[in-house]
Amino acid sequence: MLTNIVNFVSAFAKRRNELNLIRKIELKELLDYGELEIARTFIRAGATRWGSHFASITSLMSLFKETKLLLLEISDHGYAEGNYITMMSFEFVFSLVFMDKIMGLTNFLCQAFQTKTQDIVSSGGASALNFVENTKMQVEDMRKNGWDDFFMSVVSFCELHCVDVPNMGGRYMTGTRCSCQQKDFVTIKHAYRIDVFNDVIDCMMRELNDRFPEQTIELLTLSSALDPRNSFMSFNIEHICKLAEKFYPADFLSHELKALEVELKYFQNDIKRLPCFKEITTLP
Repeated sequence: MLTNIVNFVSAFAKRRNELNLIRKIELKELLDYGELEIARTFIRAGATRWGSHFASITSLMSLFKETKLLLLEISDHGYAEGNYITMMSFEFVFSLVFMDKIMGLTNFLCQAFQTKTQDIVSSGGASALNFVENTKMQVEDMRKNGWDDFFMSVVSFCELHCVDVPNMGGRYMTGTRCSCQQKDFVTIKHAYRIDVFNDVIDCMMRELNDRFPEQTIELLTLSSALDPRNSFMSFNIEHICKLAEKFYPADFLSHELKALEVELKYFQNDIKRLPCFKEITTLP
């Protein structure tokens, strides 16, 4: 629905101009009251760029009031009315604020892995694998301790934009909301906290663990011993031998593994004494 709203408002120059006009009026009011926020424009989500989805969410949150007023002005257009009704629902706002929070946690990790100069493993802590573990910790902490603060941020956003907040102790209705379709008495709070908040976070943790299992992390950690930067500062004979033995058993016989350890000691001495190794930044 976010994509539909952004595309609908941004599709025509006339709507973009009307949005800008509304924004100018809002900015003037903010100036008058001494509460000025930086104006933003809509950013459409790309098909493959995760970061663009996050940018699209934050842009709609920033322009929520202006978008609401624009959809009201053109409410004679059936599609605009439908978008307005959706946008003003608690379910939409909850999802919008939740995705902003969740993707805000993971966006830093995504950007880190897209950086060409990013170290996979480094002793200084600013490594891709450290970002993975840090992200996991923050996501887990949000699941255990983050509900109350998050829910208050949803309520604050709803109050700011006149979105009705349901009685969280009331019955959560599914389907056509007929009583005969409701199998169990589930409160609205339970539905949003357990079936949405917890489930989405659990799904994210499974995805992170699937993409970065212990074996993969160990492989990357051991492989970092081959990093030639900073005069082979990460060079580690034990790690390289373990890498060969554990992950490339078909390529090394037992006697070759013993010979590899000796050869690596020769190589280590050459690294320290030969100038040609000082400026190497990558291995062929």
